[in-house]
Parts: sequence; C-alpha cells; structure tokens
Amino acid sequence: MLPLGSLLADREHEAVEKAKETIARRNRQPTEGRLVSALGFGFWVSLCRRPYEQGRAGGPRLWPELAMRGFPNLPQAKRTRSRIYYALNPLRHLRNRVSHHEPVWDRKLNRSHEDIIETLAWINPDLAATLREHSPLPEVLDRGVAGFRAQAETIVK
Repeated sequence: MLPLGSLLADREHEAVEKAKETIARRNRQPTEGRLVSALGFGFWVSLCRRPYEQGRAGGPRLWPELAMRGFPNLPQAKRTRSRIYYALNPLRHLRNRVSHHEPVWDRKLNRSHEDIIETLAWINPDLAATLREHSPLPEVLDRGVAGFRAQAETIVK
C-alpha cells in the first residue's frame, strides 16, 4: 500500500522501493542520483502514462509540470503527456528488444535513431547534436547485415 500522499501508483512505488533496496545492498547511501540511475527506463516511461495526467480525479498528478521540467526544449504547443508517452514507449520497446538480444534488423532503425535524437533534444539539444554527429548507427545500417557477416561468423564459431 502506498504512503499517504504518494504521487506514485503501486507499481511505480514498488519499483522505487526495489531500487532503494538495491542501493542499500551495495552499502551505498540512497542519494537522488543513485535512485535515478537505479530506476529503469520503463519506470520513467511509465510516469508518462495516463494515470499520471494532471486533473485525474483522485489520482497522482505529475502533469503538466513534469513536461516543462523534464522536456524543457519540447515546443510548448507539443508538450503534452500523451505526445511524450507515444514518443518514448516505442523507444522503450526497441531498447527492450536490443537488451534481450532479439533481432532488430527488420525494424526501421534509421527512423528510430532519428526519433531517439529528436526526443533527446527535447531534454538536452547539445547532447542530441553530439549523438547525431558521433553515432556510428547510420553507417552501420548503411553497411547492412552483409557488412558484418564475416565479423559475426568469427564471434559465433
């Protein structure tokens, strides 16, 4: 059960508690920075779900304040909870596929790469520009699977 006045729904509250336990098991102080880094990407995307919409009767209210603080460079007319959620959730799905070593060559990875850079620019335009300039992904995708077949075959032998 949630503490009285918690902004988090049960699932997200449990994720925070587990993150605190993980930090404690490592004999570390539970600082804000450690807590932020201990929470997975899915946790942060979940804060963009409808239950956190400003104005939901009796529910947690993070929006629209969260949009301004978390995505200060997203144009105000586009700065809505639903727009942010529908931008982040497909990236979460892609991240999960990659993390679980599932094939992703059949996806529109150039588009996903652009979506990642655009979304990052909502938070930090300089970091997004650096990623755009230095990311090897467009070159990797241009080479295609065949460009890495020989290297892959030496790894799996």
